[in-house]
Amino acid sequence: MTAKRQLAAIMYCDIAGFSEMMYTDPALADEIRQRHHSALTESHKKYNGKIIQHFGDSTLSIFRSAAEAVECAYFLQLELRQNPEIPIRIGIHTGEIVQDEHGVYGEGLNVASRVERMADVGSILITDKVHDDIRSHPWISTLSLGVHKLDDLDREKELFVVTNRGLNVPPTPNERSSKPIKRNSFDEEELEPDEEMPFFDGKKKYVAAILAFFLGIFGAHRFYLGQRFKGFLYMIAFGIMMIISAEEHAPIVLFMLILSTIDAVLLAVMPKSEFDFKYNETWKNKLQTGRKNRKSRRIKSSFKLLKEAVNKFEAKQYQNAIILFDQLLDKDKRNAVAHFYLACCFSMLRNAEDGFYHLEAAVQYQFDDLDRIEQEGALKFLRSQSRYQAFRHTYLKVPLATLPSPARDLLHSKPRLSTYEKIEALGDQLAKGELSSEEFEAAKVKLLNS
Repeated sequence: MTAKRQLAAIMYCDIAGFSEMMYTDPALADEIRQRHHSALTESHKKYNGKIIQHFGDSTLSIFRSAAEAVECAYFLQLELRQNPEIPIRIGIHTGEIVQDEHGVYGEGLNVASRVERMADVGSILITDKVHDDIRSHPWISTLSLGVHKLDDLDREKELFVVTNRGLNVPPTPNERSSKPIKRNSFDEEELEPDEEMPFFDGKKKYVAAILAFFLGIFGAHRFYLGQRFKGFLYMIAFGIMMIISAEEHAPIVLFMLILSTIDAVLLAVMPKSEFDFKYNETWKNKLQTGRKNRKSRRIKSSFKLLKEAVNKFEAKQYQNAIILFDQLLDKDKRNAVAHFYLACCFSMLRNAEDGFYHLEAAVQYQFDDLDRIEQEGALKFLRSQSRYQAFRHTYLKVPLATLPSPARDLLHSKPRLSTYEKIEALGDQLAKGELSSEEFEAAKVKLLNS
């Protein structure tokens, strides 16, 4: 095979802490690896990427353009925040790669690999070359982190971090002296004050073994393991043997010491999985039941809050509705319906930035009525923005080539309208939220004076 050279956007992705996870919880690690692979496959198919190599928990992939690479990385970070959360780091660089029968190599790969190592968990770190390529991207935003020397490479590069919502954004060089770097941006589920979980993660094998070795003759280890009946038997047996030993002048009580020592050895060599199955399964079941009960109470509370917030929205009390929907997101940050209604509220208030943020979040968190986005009257302001075309292409899968041209302004679609009819048309726009009261008055005065 002849060596093939090409320019490409190169992306390295790595699961943080995976090696330790493989040691402490192999089952969870396997589940995470499978979900990570599934998300990678889906995202690369969606953004025309090609996975070149797998390195355990790391992957190397290439893209035809820097924009597609960054969009894919953003999709991955948001997708892998969903339960179970997978903490990943992503580094992207644009450069030349060489492929032959032995694999893929080149300086571009070395740079991308070093950039990924320097990224924080939950962030997307890119080089200046990638930044130049996406500078005019309609919705990707970035922030410079300054010039850095790349590990093991005798060169420096200016690095940028993608700052779109939902990503971890480390402080800039000017802020690092006063702010610690936030290493994990994944939002933890907040519990109500009366629902906080106890700080207890099950019985420990080594604690039970130590108790058996030093206090086993009194049954202390049995009490610790929740076997109170056996614990009382140990205490009674110890008392009886002490009496017999005193009367017979024989060390019969040593039998209890031998028994407790055997218990200590058996506990010490017992596999952790077997120990957990025997002594922690009941606690886990109780904990799971408690979680289900708390989840049920949260669902009922959230439904009541959602109903109240929707009523405020329908009453056109948008600021009050925003407060209630924000409270709902405090309980469930992935509530797609709440994000959709917040987009509607901000659209009616003519706040495009927050409106698009919540509209994008609604789709990312599986809002299932995509046709409503195209038809909802409250979203007309957002649909009138130029940014909406990029949103449709990215989130609604509408090809840019087939996007309809912007609708003509209502006042100019009928050039022969009378002044009275034009004012009526302005009134319709005001009622639909397409004009503010101030804009309506200004347009009306302009028509009357023309």
